[in-house]
Amino acid sequence: MLSKIIAQASIDHVEKWFEKAEKLVIVTHVSPDGDAIGSSLGLYHFLSSQSKTVHVLKWMPGAKDIIQYNRYKDFADKLIQEADVICVLDLNALSRLDDMQYAVAGSPARKMLVDHHLNPEMFCDIT
Repeated sequence: MLSKIIAQASIDHVEKWFEKAEKLVIVTHVSPDGDAIGSSLGLYHFLSSQSKTVHVLKWMPGAKDIIQYNRYKDFADKLIQEADVICVLDLNALSRLDDMQYAVAGSPARKMLVDHHLNPEMFCDIT
């Protein structure tokens, strides 16, 4: 069913990325809402169950497993730089990451965007 919405080739690429990746970072927009937090934590739990090292970076205090970018910037930048894959969730423009946008844009990691907003910017390898 997803292949009717998302090209099967893109699904296959992401599946291969996840199989090969050991370190993954998940990011979402400033002041995340329920769908941003829910999708981030859902993907976090899925990837963690696959024995991957996964970090979620976000902006507001809450879940103990989520790293606050603005509070631990140096550590978060290191995670972003060392990531094999960065999963960008629930945003359609890199600028919605505020200061984190520069670290994400400059990271050599493969980047995938999963979003429902109109007119997404093409800043990821797979959208």
